[in-house]
Amino acid sequence: MVVVLALYLNQMFACIVPGYIIKNNKDSIFGEVKISKYDTYTGGVVFNGINLELFHSVVYFREDDKNPFKAYTPKSISDFGFSNGSTNYKFKTFVIETNSIVWFERQRHRFLNLIFQGDIAIYTDIVRKENQSISGNPSKVIDYTDYYLFDTIHGLKK
Repeated sequence: MVVVLALYLNQMFACIVPGYIIKNNKDSIFGEVKISKYDTYTGGVVFNGINLELFHSVVYFREDDKNPFKAYTPKSISDFGFSNGSTNYKFKTFVIETNSIVWFERQRHRFLNLIFQGDIAIYTDIVRKENQSISGNPSKVIDYTDYYLFDTIHGLKK
């Protein structure tokens, strides 16, 4: 019974929109993207708009409504996009280089959201970090946005 209730609530707090993925071999596949209205980190529900933070690390996509949704990460596809209302969202896989002292944190694969395309493209990444300064409660988190410039000559620059 609990499993059925959890699946029902998951569907209730999600909407399905037209979208696409581009595989690493450059094959384009059109289908549907699931937009979750439930924020797994905070336990809250998004009533107005889209919580884009989750899309920077995973997208749930299916080719047609006969198949289940499959999770794709930045390592498994190169691009994805979808339309919601009158807005088109485009995400591209990048490797973010950092100077972390922890070796496995030096390269992070992320989907970055394209917000402007011209001679130089502008991408955003929403990063969620624990904030120790909020009431001394370590369970509090804060989202912040990193902006990146990209062109084919200079690559990705924060």
